[in-house]
Amino acid sequence: MALISSVIFTPGASITVEAPVPLTLEEKIEVYADKYGVSAYQMGRIIQCESGGKSVQSAIVTKSGEKEDSWGIVQIHLPSHPNITKEQAMNTDFALDFLAQNLGGGRVSMWHGYNPKTDTCSWEYGVTIQKTTS
Repeated sequence: MALISSVIFTPGASITVEAPVPLTLEEKIEVYADKYGVSAYQMGRIIQCESGGKSVQSAIVTKSGEKEDSWGIVQIHLPSHPNITKEQAMNTDFALDFLAQNLGGGRVSMWHGYNPKTDTCSWEYGVTIQKTTS
């Protein structure tokens, strides 16, 4: 892409600037799935099960009565990933890259809300779950 160092405008002339259209979540899923050679369908199912596509904190409540420290559309569990910040986990592009990279590495079991053998959600997103382990 070339940069223009100066522009000369003719009085009365108009210019049209087209802004890039942001990708939808589904389109972003396709981009990251292609990048790592994983299933966009499976990525979408994990997101559906884990967060319903919303960048939120987990609805799971631990035995101590606190919400699980998992965040974003793919519910990154921060205690398990101390090098990842809450802000990163809540960033859609970071989360999608994290999900696709881990799926590419065969780590689908990191997401407990999705059962890949039955292609079902282990629980319904948005329902408070009492976790049986800490």
